[in-house]
Amino acid sequence: MNNLWPSNRLTKLLHLDFPIIQSPMTTCCTPQLVESICYAGGLGSFGVSLLSPEEIKNTIKHIRSRTRKRFSLSLYCFQDNPNIDDIIKVQTALNSERKAFGLNEHNSIPEKPYDIREQINALIESKVPVFSFSLGHPNEDEILRCKQNNITLIGTATNLQEVEKLDHLDIDAIVLQGAESGGIRSTFIGSHNESMIGLIDFIPLAKQKTKKPLIAAGGIMRSDQIAACLILGAEGVQLGTVFLASTESGASQSYKHQLLHKKHSSTVITSFFTGIPARVLSTESTLAWDEMPTTNFPYQSILMKDLAKRCQEIDRTDFIPLFAGQGFPLISSRSSIEIFYELAQGTSLLFKELKQE
Repeated sequence: MNNLWPSNRLTKLLHLDFPIIQSPMTTCCTPQLVESICYAGGLGSFGVSLLSPEEIKNTIKHIRSRTRKRFSLSLYCFQDNPNIDDIIKVQTALNSERKAFGLNEHNSIPEKPYDIREQINALIESKVPVFSFSLGHPNEDEILRCKQNNITLIGTATNLQEVEKLDHLDIDAIVLQGAESGGIRSTFIGSHNESMIGLIDFIPLAKQKTKKPLIAAGGIMRSDQIAACLILGAEGVQLGTVFLASTESGASQSYKHQLLHKKHSSTVITSFFTGIPARVLSTESTLAWDEMPTTNFPYQSILMKDLAKRCQEIDRTDFIPLFAGQGFPLISSRSSIEIFYELAQGTSLLFKELKQE
């Protein structure tokens, strides 16, 4: 058990005290959360897919001003052209909702999002310590440039075909996104439905396909779950939902309230908020929007930006995706450092007990 916790290949690769990574959580992460997790001995991560190349560079400077430890920035490595017919249908459907929220109608086609190649270039030029990615991967030239700049690379897989694909790339570790995971499903090979694999099966299956360090992600909320993932073959865990209601989280108060006070609820998979399947908290709004038309990622969320902003202003969650893993009923409202240390110390105790048996 000594080579599982707390030191293993992943902690050596990332220079960590514990093999715990905080999920990037593009819509809810803050520099304060990243700093806290780094301070506690884990890897803090920040999602930058919604930022311009210049904003990415400034984010790296800002986080570097807060911590001397290694941290990670994350991107969705996927871009698609807008489907005009679908966008018109979505705009028409959303206009009735905009009227109810006191907003002007929109019928225009949104501008393309920031170019992924330019975003990756910003990461490389800034020599970010760790670059994690999902919904695909950087091209070979970008991977080579990352290596030349000593940037550690972490990919994300949702099925065994993706594990094999990432295994053949010159990257350092692979996140296994289990079916239990909250947020956007990161599938880039095969169908989303066929990629809904629970971690208890995914970890040992992936272990047969690669020798790279594996990082388990998916609704992990407790020390015994962390220990189980490592015993199954993972060398680290990536946690997001457990930090959503923390003091340093960027989630709105209404978002945190839903997580903390609707523990009898469940989560559902929907494409409404993002244009691709994502696991969110099941609410009346989520169920109501299920029949609404959608367009492809990332244009669906771009079209709803004005409605999401209005919901933020009036502290509602109707058009805000309440991303959450299946383990969200175990969530608590404390500082992220308290949560981290409880998980780390609890896992240490479990492995100590196993060693004595």
